[in-house]
Amino acid sequence: MVILCAGQPAPSVHSEFLSRWLSLNSPKMPYALNSTARKIRKQNRHRRMITFAKSSSLQDSVASVKPSRLLPTVEPKTFPNSVPDEILSKLRLEESDAFYILELCTSRELSSSLLDKNSAILICLIDVDGASLLKRVPAIYGDQPAHGTTPLQFLPFQSGSVDIITFKGPKLQTIKEIWIGLEPGTLST
Repeated sequence: MVILCAGQPAPSVHSEFLSRWLSLNSPKMPYALNSTARKIRKQNRHRRMITFAKSSSLQDSVASVKPSRLLPTVEPKTFPNSVPDEILSKLRLEESDAFYILELCTSRELSSSLLDKNSAILICLIDVDGASLLKRVPAIYGDQPAHGTTPLQFLPFQSGSVDIITFKGPKLQTIKEIWIGLEPGTLST
């Protein structure tokens, strides 16, 4: 995620900035269970206890922040692979505004594509004080396909795709949590 604020020059308008920046700045957190946890699991195979789950090293030890204030934002725009340079070059922000750029990568696993046109991705950014920005990103692009792109190539959230979501909103303090959820589409009969 990249946040551009007023008074700060854009780090780069190069189309591959996001992928390079994310690869350098994304935390790599390996998870592994130690051998004693495996032994305990074998000993208590017939007794599944809640206390074992509480001692798991995979659980977050930091308390979660709940959203307390929902702040207004403009409608998100979704782009395949990168943000067009003209979007960043025309960007004008007030002192209290920020421009949020999120890169979502869809898994290559079978059935990971979002196929229902009524489904969406829900994104909530929450700062340390509980101020939050909630965005609904539909499973279809709002704009027409880019020149030289077929409609099939233009669908976001397809298996193995990289989609860039941008929107403008109030400047948050330090972002504590990012919640990402799926809004299922409607079943047609």
